[in-house]
Amino acid sequence: MSMDMTAKLYVLGGLSNFFLLLVFNKFYTGAEAWEAMIPTVFSVESQMLIQLWGLVYISTAKHYKDIPYLSCVFFFEKMLYTWWNIRFLMNDSKRNEAVIMVKTQSDVLTGLFMLIFGLHDFLFGLVFAYGAWVGFSHSKKRD
Repeated sequence: MSMDMTAKLYVLGGLSNFFLLLVFNKFYTGAEAWEAMIPTVFSVESQMLIQLWGLVYISTAKHYKDIPYLSCVFFFEKMLYTWWNIRFLMNDSKRNEAVIMVKTQSDVLTGLFMLIFGLHDFLFGLVFAYGAWVGFSHSKKRD
């Protein structure tokens, strides 16, 4: 079974969750810095779960048309991370702390991640919403 573009984007979303997390948290040597910035969202254990979500995206990529409800779950999960990033960015002291990390190069990867993770999640959320829409449309054609 070959993969269409949407399936490939599911894989890309999964790979980015898995590998970009490793890069940005410096193979878990910077995981505690993430936890310090947003402890309720990025505990070390939560970072591990983010990687597991990535593996789930990859494992479902070829079957997204058959699992529209799961794609909806993926969409809502991504929108939660988008919302958490918006809340982070609206907090002047936290946002400024991240900007200073980047500007002073004290912790570029953590600062940059905190400033942009919502955009990443929003874009992949759109992919999953589209996958759900395709899946629901696909199931109506089969009925």
